[in-house]
Amino acid sequence: MIRTSTINAFKEGNKVAFKEIYDHYYHILIGFSRKFIFCKSSCEDIVQNTFVNLWEERKRINEPKAIKSYLYSSVRNACLNHITRKKVNVPEQVLWDLKSEEYCDRQLIIEEVNSRIYSAIEQLPLQTRRVVILTLQEAKNAEIAERLNVSVNTVKTLKQRAFSKLRLILRSVELVVSFILT
Repeated sequence: MIRTSTINAFKEGNKVAFKEIYDHYYHILIGFSRKFIFCKSSCEDIVQNTFVNLWEERKRINEPKAIKSYLYSSVRNACLNHITRKKVNVPEQVLWDLKSEEYCDRQLIIEEVNSRIYSAIEQLPLQTRRVVILTLQEAKNAEIAERLNVSVNTVKTLKQRAFSKLRLILRSVELVVSFILT
């Protein structure tokens, strides 16, 4: 979450504050735009232009939620414009989803939850993080042990510790996830 002090500094033209906002949202927005536009470079252009526009409009932003809303709305609209202007052939369902406020809100929540999960994983010690990432890639304990040159019991222990720590870190996300799944 972006702090109010960062927003205030950003509004005054502080480039370090802008970089903090950029670093926080860039990959989330790329993931969001990739749901609609399948060309990675086009998504990168859309997100870059969105940040340029944010910088130009910075004085009108008052709080962290306003930035988030501005960024997602801008990326969504830019994706629609890209599809329309370039006459990109996309499945009808993708176009329908892009025009749906509810779908976009749901995607916004999913992207935010994913971002928090990956941030939590990044907080883990290196070896533990590797075990979690390989587990998420559906590797079996024996395969993980072989790849990391550790015993299967070490993998099991690292998994147990990792998931206990992740549960603690991600308690606030649990409510959001249960909301998404209903």
